[in-house]
Amino acid sequence: MTLLGCALAIVVSGLPGRDEPLPPFDPVAEILKVDVAPAPGKAKRHKIDIMFNLAPEAPKGIRLNFRIQREGETIVMKWAGGNPIYQSQFTLETEVRKGLKFSLIPDERLVSGEYLLTTESPLLDQTPEVRKVIEGKAQRFPKAGDPWPTSHEKQKFTLGGPEEKAAELADMKSFVEASTEVFLELNNEAMERYEAAAGEPKTDLVALKKYLEDWMKRMGAAQLKVNRFLEEERGLYALFTKAHAEVQIIGRMIGKRIVRTELASLLKKKNLAAGSVKPTVPVGFDLNYQYPATAATIEKRYNELMRLVDPKGDETAASPDEPGEEKAAGDEKDGEGKEPEAKEEETPKEKGEEEKPKEEAKPAKKGGSGTKDGKKEGKKKSKP
Repeated sequence: MTLLGCALAIVVSGLPGRDEPLPPFDPVAEILKVDVAPAPGKAKRHKIDIMFNLAPEAPKGIRLNFRIQREGETIVMKWAGGNPIYQSQFTLETEVRKGLKFSLIPDERLVSGEYLLTTESPLLDQTPEVRKVIEGKAQRFPKAGDPWPTSHEKQKFTLGGPEEKAAELADMKSFVEASTEVFLELNNEAMERYEAAAGEPKTDLVALKKYLEDWMKRMGAAQLKVNRFLEEERGLYALFTKAHAEVQIIGRMIGKRIVRTELASLLKKKNLAAGSVKPTVPVGFDLNYQYPATAATIEKRYNELMRLVDPKGDETAASPDEPGEEKAAGDEKDGEGKEPEAKEEETPKEKGEEEKPKEEAKPAKKGGSGTKDGKKEGKKKSKP
């Protein structure tokens, strides 16, 4: 006896050790209806109410795992000890198999897009008693079909009206502004420190090294916070991948400007050897950027970033690079020519640069300056 009146041949991807097509089998569950609404008492979260039938052959006590996918990415149902759990489990506790109800409230924010529900009943998740019953019905539950996954295409649902999309853009803009504000403040602070050092009769190299190590530690912490956005706001990241990557790049640009470009310029002005100050690189700090990182290039990148998250805004004042602009000291080994568009790729490490620990799992971008020609500029609403 079949549930849907037809057998399904499903190709499974993502199951450990399973790339080949599964044998034909009848689905264990049939989803009849899906209702989605804001979750009571949980801001920016959704409650998903599901009505479904189970196959008549499904034994009492069977466990059915529900998953939600958005554009192929599985949604995090909950976090446990810092680890993501991608499924929510239903257990059949009675002999009723029709008109069953189950509700989900994923920890992950469901942003605008199309969603697909999938179900499966892995043998490993079943109790010994239930497993024995299922294994005894080999014709209905062919072992090669374990975990009998089903994608419920007919019950796809879409989220995201004009108000929701506007709220998502506003949230991403807030993240971008807050993150770049931290980067810009660190940039301006370091430039002021360099300006003061340039006016001193004698440079205290030990104190300068100590300051830079503390500065790099704080910048590294800010960069790691931006990187964690990938996990903390997976939905927004999926919608605004390019903007997030630009934020990461700007952080690296400022890191390079302060620790390499401007430091080299200061040492040159003071007639000190290029390697006079070698700060230890802390975990999380990243200055890996292939092109020149100057006030002008950082500000230009910042303005481009703001246009991504504030397309109707008019507060950015672009500061394009002037033709023939000389590279700042310390950039002699950088790539020549125009910067590429916001697109991150692995960049070659410069000679003598240490391998730094990273916590990036995706593209990285973002930067900011706030100063030009070594002098602090007036801030324009969190812009360089």
